[in-house]
Amino acid sequence: MITTLSYDQDEILWNILKMHVKAPTFDLDPCYGNGRFYKKIIKPPHRFDIAPMDDTVKAADCTDLPLEDGSISSVIFDPPFICGHRSKGKAGIIKSRFASFRKVPELWDFYHASMQEFNRVLAPGGWLVFKCQDTVEDHKNFFSHCEIMNMALELGYYPKDMFVLAAKHRIQRANQKNQVHARKFHCYFWVFQKAPCKVKYGERGDSPSKPTHKRDDE
Repeated sequence: MITTLSYDQDEILWNILKMHVKAPTFDLDPCYGNGRFYKKIIKPPHRFDIAPMDDTVKAADCTDLPLEDGSISSVIFDPPFICGHRSKGKAGIIKSRFASFRKVPELWDFYHASMQEFNRVLAPGGWLVFKCQDTVEDHKNFFSHCEIMNMALELGYYPKDMFVLAAKHRIQRANQKNQVHARKFHCYFWVFQKAPCKVKYGERGDSPSKPTHKRDDE
């Protein structure tokens, strides 16, 4: 039986391909990076990155892909989720690659623009698998997975499924004295389909409320 929770990323990807995409791999990875998803999964035929790490990956921005409208059947999207100033360690490496995102709202704008572009290149009924993680900034919890669902509904995606990848161990922060939020030991894999939503989210009786994505300066 396939369940929502797993400690194995490969298991989640295989389950998504089996249940929903119904293909041996995804058509497109627009944030390919070093290809860490593909230790056990076949590499997608379309591989892009803003700064390619090898010759098999083409340079392209997630928000402006060199692909025809409706030409892709599935997308696997693993974008950055960390913002702010650079620091040492693993987080610093991620921030150095995506240094333009100083605050979470800027990152969310990137998510929205990318999802809009995926909607353009996806064929009707196509799949968007979005890996995301919630984050804390300025002692505030930013529940990105909720914002991403709202964006998906606005753009015409159907939130079909969700998988949770849990970590058994995480490095403890030595300088954390007063904890104000629960430490995150998980991330999400949203499974969106380019299709009419079958669940009436945000509706109360005869007064539907549609989610909208707005910048801070609007």
